[in-house]
Amino acid sequence: MTKNRFNTNNLSGKIWTLQFFKVFLIATMVSMVAQLQATTFPLYVQSLGGNLVIAGLMTSVYMGTSAICKPFVGKLLNNNPRKKLFFIFGIIFAIILSSFGFMNVVLMIMIVRALNAPCYSIFSTSATTMATDYIPDDRLIEGIGQYNFSATISSAFGASLALFIIDHFGYKYLFFTCSAFVVIGLIIGSTLKYDDPIIRKREYMKEHPEEKEEVQKTYTFSQKMKTLFTTPMLFPCIMMFFIHIGAGGTVTYLPTWAKTVGIAGIGTFFTVQAITLAISRLTVGKITKGIGSRWTLMIGIICVEICMFGIRFCTSMAPIICLGLLLGFGNGLIQPTMHAIVVMLAPAEEKGMANSIFAMSTEAGACVCSLTLGIIAQKLGIQNVFSYGAIFPLVSLIVYFAKVRGQIKELKI
Repeated sequence: MTKNRFNTNNLSGKIWTLQFFKVFLIATMVSMVAQLQATTFPLYVQSLGGNLVIAGLMTSVYMGTSAICKPFVGKLLNNNPRKKLFFIFGIIFAIILSSFGFMNVVLMIMIVRALNAPCYSIFSTSATTMATDYIPDDRLIEGIGQYNFSATISSAFGASLALFIIDHFGYKYLFFTCSAFVVIGLIIGSTLKYDDPIIRKREYMKEHPEEKEEVQKTYTFSQKMKTLFTTPMLFPCIMMFFIHIGAGGTVTYLPTWAKTVGIAGIGTFFTVQAITLAISRLTVGKITKGIGSRWTLMIGIICVEICMFGIRFCTSMAPIICLGLLLGFGNGLIQPTMHAIVVMLAPAEEKGMANSIFAMSTEAGACVCSLTLGIIAQKLGIQNVFSYGAIFPLVSLIVYFAKVRGQIKELKI
């Protein structure tokens, strides 16, 4: 059963239909909520008496839970109406977000935040899945790239908005704002004209019980683990894992560092970083064609490395902005290039596995980042977060030269 057989959401061949624009707005709301939380939760935990280790652990628990439940989310979406899941878990997600404003016990917040991770994962992934159903099959890569631009928008404004809210209104209103963004997404979602392929498939199979779907090969747990750790896709994902440990520390701990050294308006860093991220994402294809994937990755990693190591020496806004430019440009080169390499290394029947491993590598990196760098911040001081965090992009560079460079050469890209 092919996607075209049951998916009738876009027969025009265009990407930017009214329905796709709606899911793009939903994605922007979802990304904004993620950005608001990532920027302010470490500060919120510290305001309640928690130290930097606890602040890092808070994010690690959340990201770790989200990464673990990813495979189950995919299975859930493949077997249940997507729009229904979007609304059910979106409502639960909004309610839990609002409840954070009434909690003042760090342990309780950690537990509820861990429980909230699957809700966020199902809510956001169902929106993304509906978006792919609105994209023509022959323009899927192009459409997903444009859809993901919503994350760039939230990066540009999310951090500044979060810091403005907590400075002028407090954390309670921050969580109410997060909940409001989810509600706006749900309202937009209620106007979607979405013909769910899952429902169409069920109806078809009821009407044609003689047709049986192709039985997919099943694997034992040990076989799945062996496939995971022997696949050529693993090495690029390891690179992304270490990149995210380093770069993720900037998003998590830069606001705390700015307060420590007295740098005001640190939200400008995130805005500038988002702008260069958007530009590099839009131009990475031309850059790769001009200099090749190997040089593109090396330049990207060097940009991230310079940013991570240089932040600890900054005491004013001007150099911070320059480093924000480098970080955005570097990440914009690395992320799409690595994603393409992972997919190209995957056999035709394992494209879904490739995307799953790639997504889990980025979330696992963010998870380890928060905990590891949180311990460093607590034991050695906040300034050393960036010095030690700069080690991780270097590790990714070692993996690149040891394995991934040769894989790219074989792919001839």
